[in-house]
Amino acid sequence: GIITERDLLFKVYDQPGINAQSKARDFMTPSPHLLLSKHYLAHAINNMAHFKYRNAIVVNEDRYPESIVSLLEIFKFMAFHFYADEISLMKKDASGNVIL
Repeated sequence: GIITERDLLFKVYDQPGINAQSKARDFMTPSPHLLLSKHYLAHAINNMAHFKYRNAIVVNEDRYPESIVSLLEIFKFMAFHFYADEISLMKKDASGNVIL
């Protein structure tokens, strides 16, 4: 399992009975959704939207954690690459300035 921000906010914060002696297993997410490193961005975005989470654990074929990806990181990546593609398609003058 894993302890997420959501677990802390909704299962721990201001809940009676939770104290320093409480066990993590009592409020952690026991089986979080995982993304395989071979999955496409579209799959990640679809899962994040459908299951309503902003961060996902990326694992390899052996289910060993490789990284964590956030929805914000995905959108930044897409915005940068789409913007770069758009700029490269614009008409430019001999000096390289974009013609509007």
